[in-house]
Amino acid sequence: MRNLILLEIDKMIHKKSFYISLALVFCYCVAIYMNKTGLFVSSFFRDTDETQQVLYGPWNGMLQSLVTGLFSLNLFVLIAVSPLFSEEHTFRMNALLFTSKCGRKKCFAAKNAAAYLMGLALVLTVVLLHIFATLILFGGAGVTSSIQSAGTKTVGSAVVAAIWLYTADVLFTISITVLASVLTSGVLTGTVLSFAFFAVPMIFLEGFQEVRIKFVMPAVHRTDFEKIMSIYPLNVGSIGIPYSYVITGILLLFTVIIMAVTARIYETLPEEGIMWF
Repeated sequence: MRNLILLEIDKMIHKKSFYISLALVFCYCVAIYMNKTGLFVSSFFRDTDETQQVLYGPWNGMLQSLVTGLFSLNLFVLIAVSPLFSEEHTFRMNALLFTSKCGRKKCFAAKNAAAYLMGLALVLTVVLLHIFATLILFGGAGVTSSIQSAGTKTVGSAVVAAIWLYTADVLFTISITVLASVLTSGVLTGTVLSFAFFAVPMIFLEGFQEVRIKFVMPAVHRTDFEKIMSIYPLNVGSIGIPYSYVITGILLLFTVIIMAVTARIYETLPEEGIMWF
């Protein structure tokens, strides 16, 4: 199994689109980080509110940069993971894979493990780069600064909440991308369907009057993290759970459900693949 996972990871990363997308994400994250922390100021990247955030302190600026960087990973995994199964359909490899000694279950498990390991590795990389860069450049002053938020009291606790929330975002995005890849017969259609799964629910959620429901899907987390943090905690008895952690739990639950559904579809997949799209 270990060799299968390493093989799938190798297949994902040895593509020009992978390196090009990764380079774009890296450059974007660096530009946003420099702007948010005040190392480099450009009106192209910020508005009046963000100017106040830069003046407020480097750790708060780092938080804004971290949120943007982790969100951009969603778009990256949509591109990187889309060929996971649809590529096999395109080259008619299913018959060979299904009749090999590995079988469907091991093949599915290896591909999914590779996708999730890659996603978690990217999240960890973005988080560590932000934290270490800020510690080296600005020191630890400001981590315990108080912020105006309903669910958190310090910048440090907000950073932790953001890491959990956006990690759940990436895992959820991987799950819907894997589902799209299984359902489609080509890499391009798999990518298009993945983006549709990612973006379309946001359009429907806009119609809800209940504010909390609007912030569940990852597509709205690009600019609304501060709004999420301002929502009052969910009270369970005498315990108040910050709403960002509620969303994190919902997304992780959705991820498990989608993976279970995808596994079931893959088990019944014909050798020629699903030719719906």
